[in-house]
Amino acid sequence: MADQNFSNQLKQLALEFESMTDNYPHLLEQAISDPESGKWSPDYFTSLEPYGSEIQHKTPPSRLLVNSPEVLSSDTLSLVLLGSHGAELVRTFYGDKIYYDDIYIYDDNAIKRYQIYHSDGDTKPVLIELLVLTEEGSPSQFLTYYDGASLIINYTSNNQGILSKSYIPSDGALKEYKTMRIDFEDGQVKEIVDLANSSLIYSLEEAAKPLSTLLAEYQDRVMAMIIAGLKERPPEAEDVSGMVLEYFSESPFPPSIGLPTASERAKWKGDSVIWWFNAADMEYFYECEFFYQDNSDELLNAKLEELDFDYVVDIVDAFYLELAGRIVNSPEIRALLSADDNFFCTAHDYTCGTDLGLLKKFLPNSLYQEIESEVGAPEELGEDQVLSAFGKLN
Repeated sequence: MADQNFSNQLKQLALEFESMTDNYPHLLEQAISDPESGKWSPDYFTSLEPYGSEIQHKTPPSRLLVNSPEVLSSDTLSLVLLGSHGAELVRTFYGDKIYYDDIYIYDDNAIKRYQIYHSDGDTKPVLIELLVLTEEGSPSQFLTYYDGASLIINYTSNNQGILSKSYIPSDGALKEYKTMRIDFEDGQVKEIVDLANSSLIYSLEEAAKPLSTLLAEYQDRVMAMIIAGLKERPPEAEDVSGMVLEYFSESPFPPSIGLPTASERAKWKGDSVIWWFNAADMEYFYECEFFYQDNSDELLNAKLEELDFDYVVDIVDAFYLELAGRIVNSPEIRALLSADDNFFCTAHDYTCGTDLGLLKKFLPNSLYQEIESEVGAPEELGEDQVLSAFGKLN
């Protein structure tokens, strides 16, 4: 019976999804009670998913509202219209011609969210969410539908907290794929635990720590996980000459790892010297496989997203430069890789392309000049080639 009930609800959401663009003017009229109630936010969390801001490590929306957009420094801006129940419309701008509308419709024990994409006159439906509440206002069910895909979460209370069971429709039935436990303390979410592997998804204690503390603790964990990973999957080659920590600036943790060998460097030196900086091209490439998901990387990435990008670049550069030095100086890592005196470690932001300025920040001048003379000035490099930032002993 429960499966049938969910099935009927999803069918209704699918029908609404198909007609969302046509119904858009009516939805706006139905939702907005006061067009003059606008507040501004740099990163408003729009989902109705219960405890979603904790799971995704986002600042609660109520803490992000200001009266004027001029006080915000952000690539995205959200205009939030508020009513007696909460947000009625959130319009998030991406430049002059692109924005998303999130429209909220409130019923006695349910809330719906409709998300619609706008680009230079073109309008497309994105998703629909439905949150069903108990008489006491606690979450009972959460459903979302987007372009043929759907998700269902059922919530039940017990003396330990709230159990959250997630399902996806499969072959006409519901397939359970995640169960979480949400624990509370003094009315706040204290912890969220994935019961399948007992991993910590959210911790109030961790979220309250300063960024500097989280970075220091995470660096210690990365060192421990690299050592454990090398013990579990040691390279067979005896001529490993260094380690490349590769990451993307949008989500710098955890890195992927490449172990270039002397033979690879010799092979590439003649005509594609910079490719040995590219971790994915190396025989020994570990795509985040050393790093078990303890959620500390997601928490750090989320905290960095809330900061000015230039500040984030400085933080990440400093983190990886220090980590590279620790790796080069680690007796245990050097022993596991049979490292010689020329062993090096690089930290490479894959999105920086041919940025010699980044390379220069990490290298002693003599070594930077050596690399620059070998690869040429930036304008001589192909657009698809990659440079790395170095961490190396003098």
